[in-house]
This record gives sequence, structure tokens and C-alpha cells, in this order.
Amino acid sequence: MQVWNKRQDHHGEQFIPPDGEFELMRYRITKDISFPFRIIPLVREVGRTKMEVKVVLKSNFKPSLIGQKIEVRIPTPLNTSGVQLICMKGKAKYKASENAIVWKIKRMAGMKETQLSAEIELLQTDA
Repeated sequence: MQVWNKRQDHHGEQFIPPDGEFELMRYRITKDISFPFRIIPLVREVGRTKMEVKVVLKSNFKPSLIGQKIEVRIPTPLNTSGVQLICMKGKAKYKASENAIVWKIKRMAGMKETQLSAEIELLQTDA
């Protein structure tokens, strides 16, 4: 989807984006496609108040290409009280207001993999 100046004669869609996050389009395809990244999560419960999460991110494109400004959002339980993070590449932080771990990677070459590990502390619930 591209935004064109009204004076340009291109076959694109025009829109004025609203403030904040929004959905621009939905689409469905019927053929097999190859996604640029593969995410492999592994979650292990350690008792009632702790979880261990490991996320492997693999790039599925040519080694001569570079992925840039990659962001992975990992949802966390509502009763999360704290998170310890270790990532091999990029930076990660827990955003309590979004109930998510946000992992940002500036650049990643094709056919590579990296991982993030998290130890999530949970508030004990009565359930």
C-alpha cells in the first residue's frame, strides 16, 4: 500500500492516516507463501508463579538481504509481576502497560537465527 501525492498519476490507494495505531487492510491469499521470518516459541511453567519463555527468530530470506527495524511482541499473562530478559541480538523490554515483551532488532541478515529468553514472575492467583 502506498500513499501518493494528489498530483502524481499512480495506481495506488490514497488515505490520510489517523493518529495512533490502526488497521489499513486485511487480505487473504490462496497460494503457499514464504514468510520472511519464522518464530518458534517455547513456554515452560515452573510452578504456579513462574514461567520460562524462549523465542527463536529465524530469517527465511536470501543471505544477501538484510531485514531492518524488526519488532517482535510477545504477550504476557495479565498477572505478570516481573520479567528478566536475555536476548542474543537487539534489545528487549517488558512493557507492563501493554502486557507484552517488545523485542527490537535493528538489522538481521537472511538465513540467520537469534533468540530471546525470558523468566516471567507471576502473582499468585486463587484459581
